[in-house]
Amino acid sequence: MNTLQGNIFILAPQHQADAICITTNLVLRKNGRGIMGAGIAKAARDRWPAAHLELHLGNAIREDKLVADLATVQGMHILSFPTKHNWRENSSSNLIIQSCKDLVKLTTTNSWSSVFLPLPGCNNGKLNRLTVIPLITSFLDDRFTLVL
Repeated sequence: MNTLQGNIFILAPQHQADAICITTNLVLRKNGRGIMGAGIAKAARDRWPAAHLELHLGNAIREDKLVADLATVQGMHILSFPTKHNWRENSSSNLIIQSCKDLVKLTTTNSWSSVFLPLPGCNNGKLNRLTVIPLITSFLDDRFTLVL
């Protein structure tokens, strides 16, 4: 796994990433859309409103998909990467592990060579980066870039 510091929305296109992960939760609004109300999820939703990310996230949650290809923007696939079961809770290490496993499978299936993801669960999720980095390092190979 590679690491970079900076803004994932700038770095991923600069490095011609195949995909960018957006950390999410698994809660649906009453209208069936996924909740993307804070952090990088909100930033992605606001950056790419025409992609209808909340709508596609809601569909993925109903289909029990953790890591899902929500849209393609600027030539990059936008992927959900759940870290929380509920937006009100802290992130779950077990959910992050499962999301890493699903991400590796999806990356392999699509023959992607460059996938960017933010440090999962460490800002709004309240997990400690010193715990999370070693946790995900065991799953993510050199196709993945963690943006700190």
